[in-house]
Amino acid sequence: MALGLVRTLVRFWSGALFLPLSLNNILNNILITDNPMHIDKELTKKIAKTARLELTNSELEQFTLDLQEIVKAFSVLDQIDVAKTESSFRPVEQKNNLREDKETDCLTQEEVLKFTKNNRDGFFIGPKTVE
Repeated sequence: MALGLVRTLVRFWSGALFLPLSLNNILNNILITDNPMHIDKELTKKIAKTARLELTNSELEQFTLDLQEIVKAFSVLDQIDVAKTESSFRPVEQKNNLREDKETDCLTQEEVLKFTKNNRDGFFIGPKTVE
């Protein structure tokens, strides 16, 4: 949950629609390990660089404080005893609704290929993808 919040904040700060993989790794190290990293200006600079953000010194200072507050706020979750709590990965029961598998007649290869001029030797011909 904390990781999602930090990702949302980074998206908000940068206007990005996704986070680079290396930024995800940094955030995972901050929030998921047993010994979270200390958040300082250097870490904030590294996160900003990975997210391709150009921060001013005042923004760097503010975002460092923001990240420290976020980690501090979510650190209370570490104190909750969840040993007897059932996982709620999927709080709503999901069930596969599959149709009955019925055998039906299929078109032959010749019937399918007669609808296109892009065929050769019994196969469809597509555009080159590798040069």
